[in-house]
Amino acid sequence: MKQQDPEAAAAAIDKVLAIMPGQPTALALRAAAAAGLFDFEAADKFAAKFAALYPGSAEAYMEVGKVLADSRQYADAERYLRTATKVEPAWAPPAIELGLLLVQAGKDADCAGRTQDGTHLDPFNVRTENSLKLVDELVTYTTIQSEHFVVRFKPGIDQVMAQEMSPTLEKLFARVTGNGVGGVDFKPEGKTDD
Repeated sequence: MKQQDPEAAAAAIDKVLAIMPGQPTALALRAAAAAGLFDFEAADKFAAKFAALYPGSAEAYMEVGKVLADSRQYADAERYLRTATKVEPAWAPPAIELGLLLVQAGKDADCAGRTQDGTHLDPFNVRTENSLKLVDELVTYTTIQSEHFVVRFKPGIDQVMAQEMSPTLEKLFARVTGNGVGGVDFKPEGKTDD
């Protein structure tokens, strides 16, 4: 999964599951591999099988959430990580991953509280501590919004560059999301937070 090859991971994990169909880590990772392939039906199936065999454990939801967060699939990752925090509210990793995900997704209203939840559960986690510092810094920033982007900047000298970014970003958005050369013919929901 770390090599971002969910197809190879799924094949290897399937060999383990053929021998040990209820092996918990293999089931959790198989759910994550399915999510990495964007096969959410299979991811949900493996996560449900895991939950039925190991009620009270959030490992499958956590693994799926991490894979989706790494793939920048924020909405889906958030759903799985929130489920993980509900299943195991005292387990620090899902709370930490959810807080970090919300920072990456630019959800300022929710990320500080979730990141603090993770810090409360694991006060020695450097990633959450650094993320809280970042969140505290970002609260002082100003934003400029265009049709598809939110540009954050520190008030002062950065304002000139921030104001010049929006028109360029919108031109790039039109090209990248269009169906012409270099385009992917897809427009994401919401605004991108830079």
